[in-house]
Amino acid sequence: MSAPRRKPSKRAGVTTVVVLRLYIAGRAPNSLQAIANLEAICKEYLKEEHRLEIVDVLEHPQRAMADGVLVSPTLSRLHPMPGVSLVGNLSDKVKVLNAPNPPLTGSLTGVVAGDNITATFSTTATTLSQIGMYAITPSLVDPDNRLSNYTVTSINGVLSIIFAPPGPCFGGPGHQILPPIKTDGTSVFKTNSKVDVEFRVCESHGIPIFWMDVVRSFKLVKIVKNGRTTNVNVDLEGDSDDHDKHGRHQREFRFDFDDLAWVFHLNTKVLDGEGTYFFVITLNDGTAIDFSFTLKKNGH
Repeated sequence: MSAPRRKPSKRAGVTTVVVLRLYIAGRAPNSLQAIANLEAICKEYLKEEHRLEIVDVLEHPQRAMADGVLVSPTLSRLHPMPGVSLVGNLSDKVKVLNAPNPPLTGSLTGVVAGDNITATFSTTATTLSQIGMYAITPSLVDPDNRLSNYTVTSINGVLSIIFAPPGPCFGGPGHQILPPIKTDGTSVFKTNSKVDVEFRVCESHGIPIFWMDVVRSFKLVKIVKNGRTTNVNVDLEGDSDDHDKHGRHQREFRFDFDDLAWVFHLNTKVLDGEGTYFFVITLNDGTAIDFSFTLKKNGH
């Protein structure tokens, strides 16, 4: 989601004073050297535009622990804040068509203590939005006006709206191949016969989807003949000689209101004779229905 980085505030006519805190351990040589080096650097590069605070961890061990200081000498810049990353992680979400939006979640890490910056998350998708991918966007909440000290980069999440996964669909199985083709791949049909390829998909309430196109593609992807396997990628069309009850050619899936299923009339004469054929129906939500059947001259 976000990767804000703390930056100095720039206002006209205002000089930014650099505030530093150096943690030392008494009069140890490395501590004395750190003080001398830091004072020299500040004098040369920061002039009067700095303030240096020195904390002796031997005298104030609880303060060092509270500030997370484990070794000395340690230098901390208090103002302007160093390049602290404010990282937000938006969780991608999935919902079924016509279901309410799920809770949109994310997390922020790297907010400087006391800045009180939080985030809310939103999307343009609604309960009735169509199949697709919708951005989840963050809005940073900054009641104390500290956000001007950060550089913000936004990385959105994604809400995907899909058809209902395999399961009950209007009293029958959904999101899988239907008879006459068996789901276990054991169906056998006669060569040069016509086979009805049927399936149904539902929305969140178990209602078969008929009011929109659901199929992106229908492909033959593999052929097994005489013990030899051949991978292919063939788009399939329905039988040009086949017509529905309105006299229309059936070259693609159509919704059959009698069976409440999507139907494709496949004439197996377009296939290469006897063998086992594997198919993939890719739906518009990116999911797929796989199935296979065998063709034999005698049909069994």
